[in-house]
Amino acid sequence: MPINFSSLSGEDFEFFCRDLLESLRIEIMEGPSRGPDGKKDLIISYSVKDVIGRKKNYTLLVQCKNKAISEKSVYESELGDIRSSCKIHNTDGYFLITTTILSTTVQNNLKAIDEEGIYITHYWDKYILEKYISKSMDGIKILERYGLIQSEYKIYAFNALVPEEYDLMSKMNEKLSYNIEPINDYDIQLTTSNSCYVSNGHIINLYIKKSNLGELIEQLDTFNHLEILELHKMQINSFPISITKLKKLELLMLPNNNIRQIPKGILDLKKLRSLNISYNPLEKIEITVEFLKKLDDFFIDKHQIKVFKNAFDNFEDIVNSIPNFDIIG
Repeated sequence: MPINFSSLSGEDFEFFCRDLLESLRIEIMEGPSRGPDGKKDLIISYSVKDVIGRKKNYTLLVQCKNKAISEKSVYESELGDIRSSCKIHNTDGYFLITTTILSTTVQNNLKAIDEEGIYITHYWDKYILEKYISKSMDGIKILERYGLIQSEYKIYAFNALVPEEYDLMSKMNEKLSYNIEPINDYDIQLTTSNSCYVSNGHIINLYIKKSNLGELIEQLDTFNHLEILELHKMQINSFPISITKLKKLELLMLPNNNIRQIPKGILDLKKLRSLNISYNPLEKIEITVEFLKKLDDFFIDKHQIKVFKNAFDNFEDIVNSIPNFDIIG
């Protein structure tokens, strides 16, 4: 999720980094302090195991640079002599954390120091920093602690959502006889019904089974970052037009509903690779041969097809022309 660190002072950002590193099970040897610090904000310790299980400990000098207000890169003149700082504080290397990005000179300098083999170097720019915040089980709590949950995000279980998605999810949970469970393991979520996967403030995968969302079904395009949508036995009587607006959708599963027509609007789903519309009383499907050929998987009950507009003359042509075609029924 995009995080605005501009409200934090340099000192607060040091404490933020301390708390985040601790949440990632990195030992803090020395925390932030005031006064001359010899270009040191933190000193951390961590262990690495080799292939046979032997453990080696490393200590790193950490510098924290919050440049969210200026949005400028971190320059070499701001860091001082990295080698000397590591020597003074007796560390094995250097670690830079910033809320913007590194200048090319700084990147090259860190790489050169690392390649010398005397001190190791590492850095987190704003993108890597956000990645590790999301990896931390306490990431949201830490953001809250420092007032960094922005007004444009709302907490939803293990992550944060933009308000429109949060509001729709809340309405869906009120409508359903169960709550949609957020699962923070992508692979597990793919096989867990009545669940969702959240990333960067957006619902990415949504899998709901055995219920009825009523009119809320036509608001699904609110989840405009959806890549996977599964709606099983949802008492859907017509193909939701909202689904045709989900431009990032790659997998769509609508089995065991009451859908009679697949509209040509489905052709707008340019990224779609898997489509399951089996066990619906289908009477009309408005999709083209070209659309079908782009699919990796297409599941349908052939015995229910009466009209197949602008496509194959008969169902056997579909079976013979599309790889990985599965007939359900």
